[in-house]
Amino acid sequence: MDEKEEIMDKAKSNPKSGLHAQEHQGVADVSEPSPSKQPDESRVPNAESLAAIRQARTKQGLLSYNSVDELMADLFDDE
Repeated sequence: MDEKEEIMDKAKSNPKSGLHAQEHQGVADVSEPSPSKQPDESRVPNAESLAAIRQARTKQGLLSYNSVDELMADLFDDE
């Protein structure tokens, strides 16, 4: 049994042990990373998404309007 397991077992067996949430977190921090905490491949942005994020952050190439009337005129220009 490693140190983390010993501490957790003591806390479980004695609910008044005073082991607070912060200490639980401290115990979790010293453990090995679990595979479930690794980034999910489906959540890693692809090149197209990264480019869109970069564009949004720098505001390059984005449409902008000086008024709502300009926006509406552009939206309904095809009608």
